Amino acid sequence: RRLRQAGAVICGKTNMSALGTSVTTEPAAFGPTRNPWDLGSSPGGSSGGSAAAVAAGMVAAAHGTDGGGSVRIPAARCGLIGLKPSRGRISAAPDGDQMGGLLVDGVLSRTVRDAALLLDVLAGQEPGDPYAAPPQQRSYADELTAEREPVRVGVYTEVPGRRRALHDDCRAAVLRAAELLTRLGHRVEESAPSILDADVLGGEGPKIYWVAYAAMLARWERALRRELGAGRGVHGRLRAWWALPPVLPIHRVRRGRPRMGRGGVSSKHVA
Repeated sequence: RRLRQAGAVICGKTNMSALGTSVTTEPAAFGPTRNPWDLGSSPGGSSGGSAAAVAAGMVAAAHGTDGGGSVRIPAARCGLIGLKPSRGRISAAPDGDQMGGLLVDGVLSRTVRDAALLLDVLAGQEPGDPYAAPPQQRSYADELTAEREPVRVGVYTEVPGRRRALHDDCRAAVLRAAELLTRLGHRVEESAPSILDADVLGGEGPKIYWVAYAAMLARWERALRRELGAGRGVHGRLRAWWALPPVLPIHRVRRGRPRMGRGGVSSKHVA
């Protein structure tokens, strides 16, 4: 609604991984999305269709949602700007809270300016939002040219959890960006939250995601008035993907969850 009110032309819906659970975009329903830079590679996921459309020049920018990298991973794979705003910066209406606030709406674009312009349009709250970010002081587009004091930037050149070595190309790209920030006058140092050194991906992280996805599946099933898979269907595949025992049956999540607004499952929209 906000995009249309600002004059954006909605071109259509783009492909994404099933339920947004994969870092590639190759759902069984619609087939794989190709990376415009290398047709033999994936554009990443889950917002891979949005990223491919922007990278191919089909559109100037696209919408995506990001819980664990679904905007940032495709942006990295396709050479784009991927913005995951702070929780509450963009309203989650009409879907409401998703994944305990981990999942937020974002944008993919070819320039920082385009991302800032879209954030200006999309930012804001709606009645009933469970979260609210601090109010912005001025336009995000204006921030690009505003005088600012140098900031402290933390650089992290390890894979979270240190489960494997970071690829040399990735490390070199991070260090080039750090060098540029230093030349611009910012304070850059090797620093990161200690949680990134923990084995989150192999520990509690998957359990948090499984609980969140189970809750979302229950909400979608109520909205669509039908079961989304059974046995080794959608529910079983989620458990298999995260290698988790069935510790949280779906029927436990169904009880007491808030009702979902009209509109059903969210889709990636290209603008």
